[in-house]
Parts: sequence; structure tokens; C-alpha cells
Amino acid sequence: MNTLTVNISEAKANLSKYANLVKKGQIVTLAQRNIPFAQIVPLTKTADALVEKRKHLIGDLLGKVKIIGDINEPLTKEELSDWYDGKLLP
Repeated sequence: MNTLTVNISEAKANLSKYANLVKKGQIVTLAQRNIPFAQIVPLTKTADALVEKRKHLIGDLLGKVKIIGDINEPLTKEELSDWYDGKLLP
């Protein structure tokens, strides 16, 4: 895979151009005053699969989780005690 090095000012001015190159598999190395400091690399199939899996995991909870009461309401002393194994913090 080829690597293309561009200075940050050039990359900012032509971001769409370099984004399209990355989509096609090109690695773009960013430099400042010709000193490389970062790379933009295409996502792998594995990364894409992980993103999709996360979307499905969250979507799978739809209708299965029920929130009872006001989730913004402060916990009572008894509830706090349960969180800390019966030891209330001062």
C-alpha cells in the first residue's frame, strides 16, 4: 500500500480529496513543516464489522430494558448503602 505525505495546511485545504484517497485504500501521512506526525488509514473490514456489531447490540435492547422511576432523582441513603456494601460514606 502506498503512503502519501502531505503537510497539514494542504490536507486542510483539500480534505475531501485526501478522504477519497483513503477510502480507496491510500494511507495519508500528515506532516507539519515536512515532519510526519500522524497517519490517516482506511478502516479494515474488521473495524467495520465491530461498528455494525455494536449497533446491533444496542438495537437488540429495544423493548427489553425498562427504566422505572426518575433516573435523575438522587439515591436514598438506603440505596447508597446498597451500592457500598452497607457502608455509607460520610
